[in-house]
Amino acid sequence: MTKVLLDTDIGSDIDDAVCLAYLLAQPECELLGITTVTGQAAERAMMASALCKVAGKEVPIFPGADDPLL
Repeated sequence: MTKVLLDTDIGSDIDDAVCLAYLLAQPECELLGITTVTGQAAERAMMASALCKVAGKEVPIFPGADDPLL
């Protein structure tokens, strides 16, 4: 089993949503958690949560910083 932590800016484009859907569908992938970054991190976390719910998976999701730290 491959353990994965996904750091994403989901919602900016379709690529991260497709990536998350792919990981959720892989039986050999253990998705340990999802972190969201860049502007509106909390809203991005909600998008990731919606995809996880549709897939029937419970994955910890943590919104990160909205702006760069430096």
